[in-house]
Amino acid sequence: MEEIKNTNEKTVDIMQLVRAVWAKWYIVVVAGILAAAICFVYSSFFITPLYKANSTMLVDLRNSVHDDLSFEKVNVAEKYVSTLAYVMKTNTVLEPVIEELNLNETVSSLASKITVSTMSETLLIKVSIQHPNPKKAVEIIKAIGKTAPEIINQRITAGYITEIEAPSVSSSPVSPDITKNTLVGGAAGAFLAAAVIIALAVLNNRVMSVADLQNAVDLPLLGVIPALKKTGKE
Repeated sequence: MEEIKNTNEKTVDIMQLVRAVWAKWYIVVVAGILAAAICFVYSSFFITPLYKANSTMLVDLRNSVHDDLSFEKVNVAEKYVSTLAYVMKTNTVLEPVIEELNLNETVSSLASKITVSTMSETLLIKVSIQHPNPKKAVEIIKAIGKTAPEIINQRITAGYITEIEAPSVSSSPVSPDITKNTLVGGAAGAFLAAAVIIALAVLNNRVMSVADLQNAVDLPLLGVIPALKKTGKE
């Protein structure tokens, strides 16, 4: 007697997976809407809004060793600006700011809220902070704008730093981005639902069609028993 060979290998048909997802599109849509709603509510009511305040400072290198704009000295100037930017987040600058404003902050916690960046190919330093209180954000930036030049100019004689842009604060919160979070959440929810549907379709070992049977055993098909409807008569 010829042995029945079961291949035990299920061929993945991409179109079959697409049809499986399409057949349950409503689950994907509902999952996306539900995830988007959760992200919207969480972003709106459970994340503290943050306002951003910033100011710009200029590093003036006149009367310093960098008067000559040779390539090497331009590189030195850029490193000098980067060094000053680093100094502005150290104890040297932030401790006096904390004392002046009587902040309930450590230097490390305040530094984590502050961003100090250099503007490419310029001698400008931008200082910004994100804070839940817009008034307090401006006060901190003002204090840094006053304290940093005083301390740095006393200790570094190669040039000096000065504030050239008055502190300003955003009129509305910059974080969280509710629209972005809602869209990303909705897309993630829909994707996850589709992934689950595809996984269930791939792992489904039941024989649902003639094609499934031919995939399961390597034997010729002799015939198909038709499905008969029950008429209700004995």
